[in-house]
Amino acid sequence: MMRIVLPMRWRPSWLSWLKIGVLVFFVVLVLAPYTGWLMSLPMWAMTVFGQWLSPPQANTGDRWFRAGLVLAGVPSLLAVAWRAYEDRDRELAARAAIATAVLGVLLLGHGYMVVQRERKAGQEAAQSREATARMRQAGVTPAIEIDPPPGLSQADYEAESARLIRAAARNAARGDAFYRQQLAMLAQLARERPQPADAVEYAAAMAAYQRLINQDEGRPREGAQSDAAIERELTIALDADPHSSLAARELGIRRLRAFMGELSTPMQEGEIGSLKRERLRRQRDAAQAMFERALRANPRYDGAWRGWAWAWLYRQPELARGALLIDAELRNDAGGSRQVRARIDAAGGAAAQPYFEIVRAQAEIAGLKQRRSSLPPALLEQSRQPLPAVPELARAIAAEDPVESTNSNAFGRALGEFLREADEGGANVVERFAEPWQRGALIVASDPDLRGWRGSGDAAKRFDRRFAGVPRFRVVRSFELPAGLGRSTAAILFVPIGVDPPRGDLGQSVLLHEATGECEGSNCPRVFGR
Repeated sequence: MMRIVLPMRWRPSWLSWLKIGVLVFFVVLVLAPYTGWLMSLPMWAMTVFGQWLSPPQANTGDRWFRAGLVLAGVPSLLAVAWRAYEDRDRELAARAAIATAVLGVLLLGHGYMVVQRERKAGQEAAQSREATARMRQAGVTPAIEIDPPPGLSQADYEAESARLIRAAARNAARGDAFYRQQLAMLAQLARERPQPADAVEYAAAMAAYQRLINQDEGRPREGAQSDAAIERELTIALDADPHSSLAARELGIRRLRAFMGELSTPMQEGEIGSLKRERLRRQRDAAQAMFERALRANPRYDGAWRGWAWAWLYRQPELARGALLIDAELRNDAGGSRQVRARIDAAGGAAAQPYFEIVRAQAEIAGLKQRRSSLPPALLEQSRQPLPAVPELARAIAAEDPVESTNSNAFGRALGEFLREADEGGANVVERFAEPWQRGALIVASDPDLRGWRGSGDAAKRFDRRFAGVPRFRVVRSFELPAGLGRSTAAILFVPIGVDPPRGDLGQSVLLHEATGECEGSNCPRVFGR
């Protein structure tokens, strides 16, 4: 056997070949954007060749199958037939003829199956249309054409968000870690309600706001006129981008400063007390609403929980303590701006600072206990101090607020639940799933959980539009579905592989089974975009 010897003195070692291979790999990687079209030519050729060999009803997979069968079978049969012709071998020629007949039967049979499949699908579609027409004539609405239940309206969304914010603060104050899932649910609701934004108008308004702030810092304050101009620019920015937590937080800080400043100002001679109380209530509610708006857009936004705590400081100290605990936890996770905290505390005023510092110390001690960290003696001593007296005006407007219903009587709670479920609209679906959620049977479903049904790109956007405002849960373990789901809005329940689905009547909700890829529920046509 002839041996080829390289006409050179250099004999490459295995390390040299490895280096050459790495160099070639990176050269191919760098040139991939320019040679990608060359690599796609075989696939394009298979598609075109399969289209020539297939009936019009065939899909891409059928076309590739037929093209591969022909490209693999025909050259082999030609080679065998040529060999039989050269050797004058009749037995081999007969076998080649049989193989050719088998290949032709396979191609014809596959084409016939494709045509029959498409014909059957067309017949089923025609029968479905005829059945739908007959049902319409009979006055019966087909199940597939049931109008999907509407998502949360803007008013319901704001009310639900406010309920989640208050419940999260209350649970945090009581040491219940369920508040983290309520924050996740709040973020999910915000992602499912996209709203148009005017980026140009928002940027112009925020630039004007910053310019006014810089002017105020460089010269003495001009009073209410300067404040009105700044608030006007912030309002324009918030209208241009409803999801702007920055504009909402800044408006909340200014309205908190107005409320606390008015609260610490003594009543003037001849001033009517009821009018001042009403003015204070409006200022307090305006500050609270702005901080809640910032939290609706981003539950983890820097300073929003701290400002919200200031708005509730004299009204319900428990909520303020829970909000400050969440604020401290978010600072530990992501840092936060010390300057923002200082501005919010300055807006709260020096008169309320001792009260606020004790509540803040109590919140930080509770957070350290939850993390099982050491307790600083100075902070611990501060948290044990009694709260100062609440200002008389703050106590007066808090006493005039409507009291939340906390019926401790079992019969009264049961009667209230019965009356609520008997109402035409029924309870919201999030309230109905609150109990299994608190027991850990449900958590918030993420986008990767629903990827098999959402798809990607434009398909995912269409899915999100169809289910805008609809809560999405991931089932952790099986549970009994709450009653009354047929009278509430819809929800999506994702059941992972290996988890038993919940039991009971789904109502308007749907179950998405990861194991089988199937959908269960009356709104499944809505899932698949029909």
